[in-house]
Parts: sequence; structure tokens; C-alpha cells
Amino acid sequence: MSVLLCEGEDNGPDVRLLHAILRGTGVQVSRYVAQLERVFDALGHVTAARIALTCCAPRRNRLETQVRLDATEQELAQELRDKADAYTEGARLDKDKLLQAFERHVPDCLSGGRFRQHALEVFAGKNILAKIQHTPGFHPILKRKPELEERILNALEHDAEPHSWLPEWAALRSAVGAWMPAPETEATSAGA
Repeated sequence: MSVLLCEGEDNGPDVRLLHAILRGTGVQVSRYVAQLERVFDALGHVTAARIALTCCAPRRNRLETQVRLDATEQELAQELRDKADAYTEGARLDKDKLLQAFERHVPDCLSGGRFRQHALEVFAGKNILAKIQHTPGFHPILKRKPELEERILNALEHDAEPHSWLPEWAALRSAVGAWMPAPETEATSAGA
């Protein structure tokens, strides 16, 4: 369960997984996709700020990439300036470089941008879920974590082929099923 929900990590459940779990609840796919697009629109600048923080972090020093989810582009730029000014661990965090990275990545994270085209892989799952919980029109189960967890467990338990929910799961299952160990040679059998 914790792997699916990725608690405490940067990713939440894949939104495609959530759609698979909500089958039979009356959620229309086209409406669901339109709602997700609104969420991604709202997260574009936030994701650009997080990417900038990640790529500008001084070597060997982890940098907190959390930013306000409801901040405007200008507020995020100020938040980045403040983070750079407050950073005191080891090497200096270059404020100008950080702001340039943010400005460079904003178009990538907005509609039509290269990261936006792969939002489910690039945007933080926890941010997507947080936005879903505060965006009208999403199924109520997505707004109540215990119900969501229960629904995931029930769906996994009762679906004979949960690996078919996501193409990469099916591909992994196929690869594992086709895997054959390398033939044993004299060198491997002798422990060399």
C-alpha cells in the first residue's frame, strides 16, 4: 500500500491508477482528463520552481524543493530569492542562477511545454493529489485518503489482472515472464 501511495515521498499514486480504481463510479474519462488539465495548469509554475531548486542545488547538499502550491509566478520567484538568501549549508546557492533556471523552465511546464506533455511523470504526485483535493468536480473519494486507500486495496484484491491498469506494469510483467537466467558457465559455477 505504501508503495502505491508513496507516503512521505515525492510521488503520489499515478493518476492513471486512480482512474482505474474509480472505474464504475460514473466518472467520465473526458471530464476527468479536462479536470486534470486544470490541475496541471495550476501546477505549471510550481513545478518549474521545484525543477529550478533541484537543478541549482549545490553539489552534495540536499535542497528542500517544497514551495507553496497556490503561489503566483511572482510569489514563487520571491520564494526562490528568499530560499537562496536563507541557504546556509556549505556552498552558496546562486540566486541569479536559480531565478534564470525558474524562468527557463516555466514554458516547459505550461501547456504545450515538453515537461507538461509528460506531466504524470514530471509533476510531483503529492502536488497533483493536493491540487485534486482542492479542485471542484473531482470524485469525493479522491478527497478522503482512508477511502482512497481502501478502494485501492479492494481493487487490487478483486481484479484478476491489475497489471493491465498501466502499460508499464504490463510491460514489466511481460519482461519478468520472459526473463531467463544466463546459462551457467565454468567461471560462474567455480565462484570466480
